[in-house]
Amino acid sequence: MRVRALLREALLLLSLLRRKLGEARVRLSFARMVERLADIREVTVLFREAEASSSRALSVSEIDAEPQKVIDALDLARLRTR
Repeated sequence: MRVRALLREALLLLSLLRRKLGEARVRLSFARMVERLADIREVTVLFREAEASSSRALSVSEIDAEPQKVIDALDLARLRTR
Protein backbone atom coordinates (compact mmCIF):
# COMPACT_ATOMS: atom_id res chain seq x y z
CA MET A 1 0.00 0.00 0.00
CA ARG A 2 2.83 2.47 0.78
CA VAL A 3 4.42 1.86 -2.60
CA ARG A 4 1.11 2.61 -4.35
CA ALA A 5 0.67 5.79 -2.34
CA LEU A 6 4.20 6.88 -3.20
CA LEU A 7 3.63 6.15 -6.89
CA ARG A 8 0.35 8.12 -6.85
CA GLU A 9 2.11 11.08 -5.26
CA ALA A 10 4.95 10.89 -7.78
CA LEU A 11 2.50 10.80 -10.69
CA LEU A 12 0.56 13.71 -9.20
CA LEU A 13 3.75 15.74 -8.89
CA LEU A 14 4.74 14.93 -12.48
CA SER A 15 1.27 15.90 -13.67
CA LEU A 16 1.47 19.22 -11.86
CA LEU A 17 4.93 19.91 -13.28
CA ARG A 18 3.75 19.05 -16.78
CA ARG A 19 0.73 21.33 -16.39
CA LYS A 20 2.97 24.19 -15.23
CA LEU A 21 5.27 23.62 -18.20
CA GLY A 22 2.27 23.48 -20.53
CA GLU A 23 1.05 26.83 -19.22
CA ALA A 24 4.47 28.23 -20.16
CA ARG A 25 4.13 26.63 -23.62
CA VAL A 26 6.90 24.10 -22.96
CA ARG A 27 5.56 20.85 -24.40
CA LEU A 28 7.35 17.71 -23.14
CA SER A 29 6.36 14.10 -22.52
CA PHE A 30 6.67 12.81 -18.97
CA ALA A 31 9.83 10.89 -19.85
CA ARG A 32 11.42 13.87 -21.62
CA MET A 33 10.46 16.17 -18.74
CA VAL A 34 12.21 13.93 -16.22
CA GLU A 35 15.28 13.68 -18.48
CA ARG A 36 15.47 17.45 -18.83
CA LEU A 37 15.08 17.97 -15.08
CA ALA A 38 17.83 15.41 -14.46
CA ASP A 39 20.13 17.37 -16.81
CA ILE A 40 20.06 20.43 -14.56
CA ARG A 41 23.00 20.59 -12.16
CA GLU A 42 24.03 23.35 -9.80
CA VAL A 43 27.68 23.63 -8.85
CA THR A 44 29.10 25.55 -5.90
CA VAL A 45 32.84 26.12 -5.67
CA LEU A 46 34.24 27.30 -2.34
CA PHE A 47 37.42 29.35 -2.25
CA ARG A 48 39.32 29.51 1.02
CA GLU A 49 40.92 32.88 1.49
CA ALA A 50 43.83 33.78 3.74
CA GLU A 51 41.43 35.40 6.18
CA ALA A 52 38.78 33.59 8.17
CA SER A 53 36.13 34.35 5.56
CA SER A 54 35.72 32.44 2.35
CA SER A 55 34.03 33.18 -0.94
CA ARG A 56 32.16 30.98 -3.32
CA ALA A 57 31.14 30.89 -6.93
CA LEU A 58 27.78 29.48 -7.89
CA SER A 59 26.82 28.34 -11.36
CA VAL A 60 24.47 26.01 -13.15
CA SER A 61 26.13 23.45 -15.37
CA GLU A 62 26.11 24.18 -19.08
CA ILE A 63 22.74 23.19 -20.50
CA ASP A 64 21.00 23.53 -23.81
CA ALA A 65 17.86 25.54 -24.55
CA GLU A 66 15.28 22.93 -23.53
CA PRO A 67 16.38 22.52 -19.89
CA GLN A 68 16.72 26.32 -19.69
CA LYS A 69 13.06 26.61 -20.72
CA VAL A 70 12.18 24.19 -17.90
CA ILE A 71 14.20 26.26 -15.40
CA ASP A 72 12.48 29.44 -16.55
CA ALA A 73 8.95 27.95 -16.69
CA LEU A 74 9.21 26.43 -13.19
CA ASP A 75 11.08 29.45 -11.78
CA LEU A 76 13.79 27.14 -10.45
CA ALA A 77 16.32 29.97 -10.27
CA ARG A 78 14.65 31.13 -7.04
CA LEU A 79 15.69 27.85 -5.40
CA ARG A 80 19.41 28.37 -5.99
CA THR A 81 21.52 28.22 -2.88
CA ARG A 82 22.90 31.58 -1.86
